[in-house]
Amino acid sequence: MKVDFTQIVLTGIDREPIKVGTPIYKTIAERIFYKIGNLDLVETARKINEGKPVELSPTDIKQIKACVLASDSGLFAFARKEIEDFFDNLKEADAD
Repeated sequence: MKVDFTQIVLTGIDREPIKVGTPIYKTIAERIFYKIGNLDLVETARKINEGKPVELSPTDIKQIKACVLASDSGLFAFARKEIEDFFDNLKEADAD
């Protein structure tokens, strides 16, 4: 499945889009690059960091979710929730 992490939009407590210092897709790429157990995803992290869509298998998505959504990932809860929703929407779109 082709995934474009630049499509993730963070929203604040008022549900309005917010800007953060580093784009969230770059933060996701860093988490994958530094913490993922599957070394095959290191190059994928580099592509995500460049803002490029990547082709991911269901297994890849599961591993990335586990890495990025972990409570010790360093991401705030609201950011983890937005990322989780993004992955859930991918799953729904793939089922259609």
